[in-house]
Amino acid sequence: MAARRHAAKKALPRKASAANPEKTAVDDGAAKPGLPIEVVLSVCTGVLLLSAWLMLDYEKGHTYGVGTFFKNEYGATE
Repeated sequence: MAARRHAAKKALPRKASAANPEKTAVDDGAAKPGLPIEVVLSVCTGVLLLSAWLMLDYEKGHTYGVGTFFKNEYGATE
């Protein structure tokens, strides 16, 4: 009985793999999800705030002699 079923399956025509492209096709050019816009904006905002703080600290140190990093810049030769 099992031999008959096996032979019957061989007799059926197989479907071509191109007939069903949804299952066999691999789309390598698909866009992969990146970082959310909130993360990108948060990082950019943090970098801009840090650079603005450093610029103000440099100006305060260079002009008034006070500040965190550029305290001794007052009166320094350029």
